[in-house]
Amino acid sequence: MSAALEVKLEAAIAHLWFEEAISGDSYVDIDEEVWRHIDKAEWYANVMLVGGEDSEGEFIPLEDPELRKKVEQTIEGIHAFRLFAQKRWREKDKSGVGTDIDQLFDQTFNKFLASADDVVLAQKRAMNRELEQFSQIQWGLIIALGALAIFMGWFLQRYENRRADDMEALQASESLLAKTQHMALIGSWSQDLASNVMQCSIEACNILEVDSVNSDFSFDGLLKRIHPEDQSFVKQSYNQSIAERTPLDIILRLRFEEGRIKYVNLRCQAVYDGGGKAQRFVGSIQDVTEQKQSEEALRRSQKMDAVGQLTGGIAHDFNNILAIILGNTELLQTRVGGDEKVEKWVQSIEKATERGAALTKQLLGFSRHQSTEITVVDLNQTIKQMTDLISRSVTPQVEVIYHFSKNLWSTEIDLGEFQDTLLNLVINARDAMDGRGHLTLETDNQVLDDAFCFLNPDATPGRYIKLSVSDTGKGIPLELQSRVFEPFFTTKERGKGTGLGLSMVYGFVSRSGGYIKIYSEEGIGTTFNIYLPFSKRQAIESLDTQPEELPRGSETILVVDDEVGLLEVAKDSLEILGYEVLTSVSGKQALDVLNKNPNINLLFSDVVMPGGMNGYELAEHVTTLRPDVRILLTSGYTEKAIAHNGQAKFSASVLGKPYSQVDLARRIKQTLGDKA
Repeated sequence: MSAALEVKLEAAIAHLWFEEAISGDSYVDIDEEVWRHIDKAEWYANVMLVGGEDSEGEFIPLEDPELRKKVEQTIEGIHAFRLFAQKRWREKDKSGVGTDIDQLFDQTFNKFLASADDVVLAQKRAMNRELEQFSQIQWGLIIALGALAIFMGWFLQRYENRRADDMEALQASESLLAKTQHMALIGSWSQDLASNVMQCSIEACNILEVDSVNSDFSFDGLLKRIHPEDQSFVKQSYNQSIAERTPLDIILRLRFEEGRIKYVNLRCQAVYDGGGKAQRFVGSIQDVTEQKQSEEALRRSQKMDAVGQLTGGIAHDFNNILAIILGNTELLQTRVGGDEKVEKWVQSIEKATERGAALTKQLLGFSRHQSTEITVVDLNQTIKQMTDLISRSVTPQVEVIYHFSKNLWSTEIDLGEFQDTLLNLVINARDAMDGRGHLTLETDNQVLDDAFCFLNPDATPGRYIKLSVSDTGKGIPLELQSRVFEPFFTTKERGKGTGLGLSMVYGFVSRSGGYIKIYSEEGIGTTFNIYLPFSKRQAIESLDTQPEELPRGSETILVVDDEVGLLEVAKDSLEILGYEVLTSVSGKQALDVLNKNPNINLLFSDVVMPGGMNGYELAEHVTTLRPDVRILLTSGYTEKAIAHNGQAKFSASVLGKPYSQVDLARRIKQTLGDKA
């Protein structure tokens, strides 16, 4: 093998082992596998200037001044490569992929390879000239000296064998380099600025999706693959890099015929002649699509969390207002005494309040602050029980198709919220099909592996029950798919949707520890795939109970709420039911009232209260001072007050806001009747 090929091979091996070492491979001996090969690369470069020999034979010094100059540039490239490798190894804890040191390291290595390639190509040309000369000499000697022809044939055969060995070694070196680039998803390329012709490595061809056999590729061809919105930016960056003599490092989008987008990191630097004129670009191209997808998924998740916090806070305050309106409306109904017109007004207020409460429930559902009642659920059985309701939710022109998987796993979710979620998806599909088409509901057991979760960062590996809801509607444009779960975002006409249906679906799935994914094509339809976590517990069919009579009592109840309006409503409602009621507007005041009234039987307190003591903390104090007092808490938003340690036992005793008088009466009676 020629010394030039040895230089390239040893440097490529050193680069490969160094990348393995920097990534944390403990089996790599940095001294043996990296520095030794860099030293060997430098030795082979030097023997091209001064001569030398190894186990393979003797190396003759080069005489061509231009070739010797290229070798000297190669040696300088080896020195730069070694210096940056040593610097990166010393700072390996902060020189991972994408850092400044990593980028400078890659640029240095690529520049060195370019100079090494020049030497190899120059030697190839020299060898070809020699071969041609020897061929001419051969024919001359055969004619002039027949006796000498046999000897010359033998000599040329030996020369061809040595040349074949060199070519085989070169191919091995290029194959090793191609494997290295494929591992890192990085391709190398160069561009002749005079002809605009680009030469690309195999991996660069794979990234650009061009034929690697005919790897000559023009800069104009590259521009055609760049997204139209990025083309002017790329041209400007190219020109700026040449003018300012600075490296180019940009992220751009490639767009292919089927509309598929690929993000790439393009890095390059111009090479100048002695007069300072740019001759060509040498650089690399890296596919960073997966990295961009992960960053986008994180951005969406953070955005949804921020919107959830905002909507949850608004809904909490709105809940208190609705609770006051609803409570006073129910109290007013007991006083109107047969006045039909007034009763009609009161009923209208009550219906409007219930609509507001439903809207608030959707907001709380999205914001993940709604308390849930978790049960083990068989999705097949649940959906079968909802078939009549689903049929009534769509038009007769919509054909509903069910595919239920046998031996479907169970899942632990809030059954009521799941039913609301499914109806939201059914209604959304109906509207997308304009009342005509096919709606398919399908269940299946699904295992999400690491590969799936790598491409879908919001998902977690494990066993799931998959529910697919598919329609044959008009589909969702790609640019809108990332926004469909945002509260109040809708593509429907004004007045035909609140924009909260799919946000509630997203909230339910997230709160259940699941994952949701959209597949949609315009003009074909949309599929929502919901993945709900597997449960080892068996689903149990619950029995419906007949509604009870409105219960009454005579016990003493301490009501605590910082909202005076809610406090008065609760007091009036309980007094109508026969209870004796004491009130407080803070936890501290409630403890004072408790100490002065030993006859208190039950504490009914809001969870979220200012003043340093929330409902959970108050309940804990009360059970310590008076273990005989029963506890019932109320809230529509519990994120601000979290139960700690021993307070968790009160989490099951929470009445959601806004509540009706019937809900209040039954929960009070139930709590007073509990023996535990």
